Amino acid sequence: METSKKKSFNIFEPSMLPTPAEVRLQVLGSGSAAGSTCLILITDHNRYLFNCSEGVQRLSSEYKIKLSKVRRIFITSAIWKNLGGLPGVILSITNANEESKTASNSNIKVTSPGETKQMLNILKESSILKKIKVSVDELDKITKYNDNVMTVSCIPIYPIMDNEHKHVSETITDNEIDNDTCHINKKRKNNEIRIEKRMKSSEKDTLPVLSYICKLNDRLGTLCLEKCLDKGIKPGPILGLLKNGTNVTLDDGTIVKHEEVCLPREKGSIFLVVDCPSELYLDSFVNQTAFAMHQKEVSNKDDKPYCIIHFTPQEIIDNVKYKKWMNKFDSNTYHLIINENNTCLGSEAVFKQQYMLNVLHPKIFPSLQSNCFQNKLNVECQDVNTKEENSPQIYYAKTLQTIKLRPNKKFNTENTISIDQKSYMDELYNIDDFPKILAELHSNIDEQTKIALNTDEYPKFVMLGTGSSIPSKIRNTSAILVRINEGTSILLDCSEGTLCQMGRVYGLTELNHILTTIKAIYISHIHADHHLGLMGIILAKAKITKDPTFVLIPDIFQSWLNYCYEFHKSIKDSVISISNYDLLAFRPNRTKVITLKRDLCTKLNIKAIDTVLVRHCHDSYGIGLVFNNNKKIVYSGDTMPCNNIIQLGMNCDLLIHEATMQDELSREAIFKKHSTMSEAIQIGEKMNSRFTLLTHFSQRNTKLPIIPGNTHLDLSKVGIAYDYMHFNLSQLKFLSLLHPCLKTIFHNYMILTEERILKKLQTKI
Repeated sequence: METSKKKSFNIFEPSMLPTPAEVRLQVLGSGSAAGSTCLILITDHNRYLFNCSEGVQRLSSEYKIKLSKVRRIFITSAIWKNLGGLPGVILSITNANEESKTASNSNIKVTSPGETKQMLNILKESSILKKIKVSVDELDKITKYNDNVMTVSCIPIYPIMDNEHKHVSETITDNEIDNDTCHINKKRKNNEIRIEKRMKSSEKDTLPVLSYICKLNDRLGTLCLEKCLDKGIKPGPILGLLKNGTNVTLDDGTIVKHEEVCLPREKGSIFLVVDCPSELYLDSFVNQTAFAMHQKEVSNKDDKPYCIIHFTPQEIIDNVKYKKWMNKFDSNTYHLIINENNTCLGSEAVFKQQYMLNVLHPKIFPSLQSNCFQNKLNVECQDVNTKEENSPQIYYAKTLQTIKLRPNKKFNTENTISIDQKSYMDELYNIDDFPKILAELHSNIDEQTKIALNTDEYPKFVMLGTGSSIPSKIRNTSAILVRINEGTSILLDCSEGTLCQMGRVYGLTELNHILTTIKAIYISHIHADHHLGLMGIILAKAKITKDPTFVLIPDIFQSWLNYCYEFHKSIKDSVISISNYDLLAFRPNRTKVITLKRDLCTKLNIKAIDTVLVRHCHDSYGIGLVFNNNKKIVYSGDTMPCNNIIQLGMNCDLLIHEATMQDELSREAIFKKHSTMSEAIQIGEKMNSRFTLLTHFSQRNTKLPIIPGNTHLDLSKVGIAYDYMHFNLSQLKFLSLLHPCLKTIFHNYMILTEERILKKLQTKI
């Protein structure tokens, strides 16, 4: 690969980078029950992630945190809550490196206690993640990782299952911390076999859990020019040598030492990232000798951690043993807790958008649950069994909360994310002509309401993801919740972050009820933007009910589902998989298929369910549902214009069709096997659909896709989908009335979109 003439650092070559001048920790995901879990270390040149749940990719985009600079990802425990966002994040890093022509050997490195490699390998084999470049270190022993930024000691903790392996983690010595390198020991396979023999159970609680002791490298003191002049040093390359710590000899033979002309070294701070997932690990955790050297009884000032980040669940945080362990650290050490006890769901952009759209129609665009921004700021740890006068300083995490480690340490307790409804409304009503056009909209809605015929509450539709490919700050990727009745729902596709989307819609309390209503989840095809949220939904539902979920999948998806069973064996009884092929319409009905469809319809309380093959990647499907009131809806999934969809949806009440590309990008639509806006509308007209809702928009057109100006298209039966949009069939006629207001609100954005499209077309000519 050719190298650029412009001098630049390769962030994947640690030896080429200086010790950074600025280092800070930042919370990206607070760990809330339906939210993301992630801590990020940010330096001048690179980034490090600690845990990486669903939604991290989206939050990093909203807050302009460049994932392309991520060098290594550290996972504490191999559970979905900690690594569900890995595929999306790694894909983003790979794409960014390709676009910037970063060296082809710039693999992302993941440090994990186990099973992560298998997950990524299965995804690489079965989907568009084939191009990702990643290496995984699955550790079973204390290992050190070091670069120009810091030294990280990876500390595995094992569960104590019985006396046979009671001392598994306690046998690890401090010498191992000092002697191990960042490379995996050549005897790792033997260690894995040894550990496997010690463990009786094959469940997740037999895997080690990693904690990390991180020490920033000392930074050389700043060069003092006045001292250089006093020593008779002339400007030139010699100054650079002194700055980098090299002693030099002047022309007259005088030796000048670095420390004679530079300020004192800046000592590197220490921080700990710890996780104790259950009581099985607790004794091993609190007795781990690697932590002891940083506790107040034995540590000197330089060994005391500035802060400790806890990914530990709240029930263990509240355990007396764990509290005593926290009390062993200096009272000036800050403790930041990232776990399910937090409520911050992270994104401010979605609230701003929803507040604005809520003005148009409060039932179609209901307010989101803003209580997800309420959070505990400071909780004192009161241990009745300790005589310590100074309790630990404990804080519960909020997205974007920052801990500055260099140059000047500062623990920031201010919540940098807030909802300012007044400013949103001021911005909205200051748009030219908006009040007038809004009044016209409300008048038209009132007129349509008076002549409404069908007022059935169900089926009800909640758009949870209306974007394509990767999530953006206001459009998540594909997911539609179809509420068949109060107690029954089906999810049509289930992208990464779907659980978090539901949390914003329903709030964390109501969310549990909604999860129990989900009787089936349909996956249209294998692409990652349609299924990476499945595991999160299944696991969340399994915690509150034993009622199994039907998962309707392409056959090619079965390998991923099998991995999910291995990853969390407890969910195998919670899932009943059905091949989309067995639900195909327009084929002879075998007895098995008739029985299968009948049982599924009974479970969903509907009359009929059918699939068809569509024109996208291999094994892609569209689906049709007929409800007990004889209303029929069709969802295309991803597809080019397709006769099968037309046949399936003839005279349907609602067609939900992908419209990924603007009309001007028809050649790109063909290449990527998607539909343009006009093509999707025409499909609806050919099947005589009573209404067509467009979705799955390119993330280049997030706020408002450009509505086609073709005069021959009937736009009175066409709507534009938005995340968090609610509607039933009787409200469809209102959706087309929204067009003038949407164009007014997003007028400036539409101009920019048109300019980008024109520029892209000119580039290709």
